[in-house]
Amino acid sequence: MQTGTDADAVKIVRNSSGDHTIYFHMDRKVSENYVSDFREESEKEARDLLRKILGIQGVQEAYVWRYKVKVEKTLAMEWDSIIPKVEEAIRAAV
Repeated sequence: MQTGTDADAVKIVRNSSGDHTIYFHMDRKVSENYVSDFREESEKEARDLLRKILGIQGVQEAYVWRYKVKVEKTLAMEWDSIIPKVEEAIRAAV
């Protein structure tokens, strides 16, 4: 978990792309590259973040870019139960 002052806190801005997709934009780099697979050892941190997000109940798909994470949810879940967990995973990763 991120420690320090509020100035050190990770800033996350969300925007929606339909009812089932949200983009989380960060002010810090999450990955060196777009992560679509688990082959590059240099992307260990991004892969770990992706695994954590995909482990959240209701998350159907997730993608990690340098400063952005895209999350798609299942129809049965509400964003209210997913968003705080995704943001917690992001903050722990950066």
